[in-house]
Amino acid sequence: MKVKIKHNIGLKILSLVVSAFLWLIIINVSDPIMTNEEIGEYKVQNINEDILTDNDKDYSVLEGAKVKVLVTARRSYTDKLKKSGFNVTADMYNMLQGKDGEVSTVPIVAEPKSYSREIDPKFITVVPNTQKISIQNVISNDYVIEPKFENKPAEGFDVNPSPVFKPSKVTITGPEQIINTIDKVKIRLNIKGLSEDREINNEAYVLYDKDGKELGYEDTQKLSFSPENRTVKALIEAWKVEEGFTLTPEIEGQPADGYTFTGYEIFPDPKTVRFSGSEEALARFEEDGREIKASNKVKIYGMDDTSDMVVDIKADLAEYGLKLENDVSTTFSVTVKIEKNISKTLEIPVSSIVVNGKAEDLDISYKDVSTLSIPIKGSKSAVDAITNDTITVSLDLTDKRAGTYVITPTVTGLSDDIVKTLDPITIDLVHPGELEGS
Repeated sequence: MKVKIKHNIGLKILSLVVSAFLWLIIINVSDPIMTNEEIGEYKVQNINEDILTDNDKDYSVLEGAKVKVLVTARRSYTDKLKKSGFNVTADMYNMLQGKDGEVSTVPIVAEPKSYSREIDPKFITVVPNTQKISIQNVISNDYVIEPKFENKPAEGFDVNPSPVFKPSKVTITGPEQIINTIDKVKIRLNIKGLSEDREINNEAYVLYDKDGKELGYEDTQKLSFSPENRTVKALIEAWKVEEGFTLTPEIEGQPADGYTFTGYEIFPDPKTVRFSGSEEALARFEEDGREIKASNKVKIYGMDDTSDMVVDIKADLAEYGLKLENDVSTTFSVTVKIEKNISKTLEIPVSSIVVNGKAEDLDISYKDVSTLSIPIKGSKSAVDAITNDTITVSLDLTDKRAGTYVITPTVTGLSDDIVKTLDPITIDLVHPGELEGS
């Protein structure tokens, strides 16, 4: 037997070595070692956050919210790990905290959910291997709940822009960076087809930033609310819509020398604008003649040309408890008309002067004067419109007896912005026979 074992011993050892080598080749071909094989991308779970929250602190992840896990192992294991996955954590107890205002870092660890004994941790690579975080104070702010109306009410109706909310405000607590991004807290209110008061229950409010965008789910998860129940009851009041009012702007100042303010035009025409309000508000507005006297003054100091100006009647409407339909703009364009002054002289025949109060037994004599000159000055459009036929020149001779009088005539038919110069005239009141004799 010993002879058989020792017979060709070298050849037999060589066969064993060759067999082992072939086995290794077969294994590495069919189940090779995979170097830094990507297993997948994972969301990092932060643990032991109480080290911050117990001290009124919170954090925001700047980098490392998701990571890639790479493994060096045989393909049979990497394939299995791709199916079973990893637990990827950042333990806040291991945080390397930066100085005030600086970024802190937390090591990221990936542990296989299965086959942990078969995989040496040194062959597991996480990219990136640290999480960068910003530590912030936890603060609280109060917010008034506002409406966000959706759709349109029934024709001929609008809604009170200030519904009654219960609760009417909310206190939000969370990381300072997130709290500072919250600009408004609103409730979505569907007013489609609304024609009477409506109560809406259990509506959840939505948070908006300064750009009008909703805050994301991840941000709101870091917030706490008081009251804790994030639902609100809303009472929506239906308002009747009416059309047309008068808008009177207050003109302040005077234009430049040699110019006249001749009026204004308003766009859009207030008589075509629709507005709404409660029954009481509409009734009070009706009693006041449906007139809005704009509190925004139109100032024309030193102006020498026609100009467009703007008045906003939002506050004036609010005094009545009114609003414009569908929240259209409350600003109106006021075209202020400024014209350069011109002059001309009217020549009025004395025969056309109206004499009032003259005694019947007296006649009037204008001496040798046949016409009365009246210089006028004003805007071109106003002056051009004035003729002898558009004005009346009169004398008041009440209680006047025979004699000579110096009297200043009265002129009617001129607007207040027309400047006129009236010189006194000399007349004689005489008995008819005396006039003939003269």
